[in-house]
Amino acid sequence: MIGKAKSNASLGKTLEYLEKENSILFYANNLSGDNIDDYRMQLEDLQQCYRGYGKQLLLHAILSPTIEDGQRLDKATWAKMAEMYLQEMKLYDNYLSIGFIHKDKEHTNAHLLVSKININDYNLF
Repeated sequence: MIGKAKSNASLGKTLEYLEKENSILFYANNLSGDNIDDYRMQLEDLQQCYRGYGKQLLLHAILSPTIEDGQRLDKATWAKMAEMYLQEMKLYDNYLSIGFIHKDKEHTNAHLLVSKININDYNLF
């Protein structure tokens, strides 16, 4: 398993990439609702409430197993891996996150979008 992450500034552009054709929404953490529109609204609201100095408020992480493992993993296993990753990175309990599986190439991988804003700093949820 290889994992890499980078900071992003644009929620819209990041979600546009993550929602590309043949992607599967498989994970949501600390979010209410049952679809991407609900999640997008909550992520946008949190960013609008932020009053700090940071500019890149999102973390885009990619979890990439071997080609063979990626092809055989189900959504529940991907979700467990995402949760373990977020817990290990200390981004699970107090942060909003969603995950997409990309199967557009032979190499299936998961993309996690994590807000770097601690939800305990804002009484929104």
